[in-house]
Amino acid sequence: MSGSKGSFLKTEAAVAKVELAGEACLRRIEPLCRDLVARFAGWHKDARALIAAPQTWQRWSLYDRPLPHPWGAGPVTLLGDAAHPMLPFLAQGGAMAIEDATVLAACLARQSEDPAVALRNYEGLRRRRNARAQHNARRNGRVYHLKGPAALARDLTLKLMGGSNLLRRYDWLYDWRP
Repeated sequence: MSGSKGSFLKTEAAVAKVELAGEACLRRIEPLCRDLVARFAGWHKDARALIAAPQTWQRWSLYDRPLPHPWGAGPVTLLGDAAHPMLPFLAQGGAMAIEDATVLAACLARQSEDPAVALRNYEGLRRRRNARAQHNARRNGRVYHLKGPAALARDLTLKLMGGSNLLRRYDWLYDWRP
């Protein structure tokens, strides 16, 4: 966006769309994506101005898949997105990878004489929590992208719940300790 020297504006827009297999994960869209502007036509003029401002857009496709079983074999395992890719609608992908690394290190320290056993222990300890985070991210994605009366019901429900009740829903997530 043009402006004074050193200024920068980052605009992100989420659009739910089924992608065809093989499309690029990251792709520069030039010129300005008229389709994106059209999708936000009913929004407030300030929001539409933000969408129309960039000369180019970059698109990041979001991919999801169920947890593989097992995550590894022998002296090899996966962690983070390699083991459990997570949609961004819970904002926990990076946090889960850090937790994975913490648990993996502890398992390897406890079972240093047999790393393969340590890796299977790590996988067993992380599978349920990561599956729950994936499930919640998928659910949030569906809820966040509701339209029409369903979106109105969502907004009213969230307002009635209040911030502390919304946070309480995720005590299982934020209260985790290694």
